[in-house]
Amino acid sequence: MSHRHLKSNKPFKGLTFSLTGVKFDFRSELSNEIQQLGGIVKETLDKSTTHLIAKSKTSAKFKAAVMLKIPILFPAFVKECYENFISNSPFSLEKP
Repeated sequence: MSHRHLKSNKPFKGLTFSLTGVKFDFRSELSNEIQQLGGIVKETLDKSTTHLIAKSKTSAKFKAAVMLKIPILFPAFVKECYENFISNSPFSLEKP
């Protein structure tokens, strides 16, 4: 695969994320990486949110995501996706 193809094929395109329990400086970094991967970051968690990035299981957002059956991911997942993306390592968000 060419470098251009990988950069134009944004793996988070069409996904909307909200974050909870993530400190401000790290939140900014994660938000930037999500956007570079093609995702959208919102402060609120609502029906348009496709994924919650959570560092804490005690927040109201976490509990709401569980009730709404929104997938919950660790910040490390975003970091790993971003590292694979910038290094042009192939990866997929599809279930095997």
